[in-house]
Amino acid sequence: MPSIDEEIIRRLSALEKEVQRLENTRHLFEILNVNQPALLTADQNDYVIGDYDLLIMEADAPRTITGFAGGVDGRVLYIIVGGGNTISIEHDSVSSVAGNRIITMTGATVDIPDLSSAQFVYFLSYWILMFVS
Repeated sequence: MPSIDEEIIRRLSALEKEVQRLENTRHLFEILNVNQPALLTADQNDYVIGDYDLLIMEADAPRTITGFAGGVDGRVLYIIVGGGNTISIEHDSVSSVAGNRIITMTGATVDIPDLSSAQFVYFLSYWILMFVS
C-alpha cells in the first residue's frame, strides 16, 4: 500500500496531466473571467478571488499571499503580476484557513516577479501552485 505522500504525488501528477489536457482545449469553449482588483497595499490571507479565472494584480510594495478563498476541486486560477513589485506565495501558511492554503511544490515561498504569471489548481483542499513563468 502506498504511503500518503506517494498517493498525493500520484494524484497531483494525474491532476497535472488532466489540467494540461484541459488547458489545451479550454479556448474552444470558455472565455476567461478577468479582473484587475484594487492595488494590494498589505499582505493577504484568505484573499477573495470571486468568480474570476484570471487576476491581473499589482502591489504598492513587495507583498505576500498566504491563501485564496473560493476553491473547489478542479478550479484553475491564473495570476499576472504587474506594477513593478513582486508578489510572493507562501507555502502552506497557517495565516490562512486550512481550505484556502497554497502548496508551492518547493515547500518554500515562491515569488511571482513583475511581468510574470502563475497558475494554481485547487485540489484536495489546497491550492497547488503549478508554475510561474
